[in-house]
Amino acid sequence: MSRFISPRYEHLEPYIPGEQPRDKDIIKLNANETSMPPSPRVLEVLQSSRMERLGRYTDLSSMELKHAITKRYGVRTSEILVGSGSSSSMRRTSTTATRAACRSSTNTTT
Repeated sequence: MSRFISPRYEHLEPYIPGEQPRDKDIIKLNANETSMPPSPRVLEVLQSSRMERLGRYTDLSSMELKHAITKRYGVRTSEILVGSGSSSSMRRTSTTATRAACRSSTNTTT
C-alpha cells in the first residue's frame, strides 16, 4: 500500500457489485430500477424542446463561475476549486497533495 494512505485503510475491500440475473424473466430492483413505465410527465419532457439542451458538455474549467466568484469575493481564479461534487473535489485535492508530497520527497538531498 502507498505510504501516502493511512495504514488503517490497508485492509479495506473494494466494492463489488451484486450479481445481475441472467434470466430476463427476473426483475431485480436493487439498483434504482423499476418495473413501471415512465410517468406521463417524464414522457412529456422527453418529447419537449428541453431535451435539446442535453448532451452538451459543460465548461470543465468553470471559468464563468470562477470569474463571478472572483468579482464577488476578490480572490484570484487560481485560488478557486470547482468540482462536480464532493467526490470530485476531494479527488482533485488529494491528487494535488499527493503530487506535491511526491515532488518534495524526490527533491530532498541526502
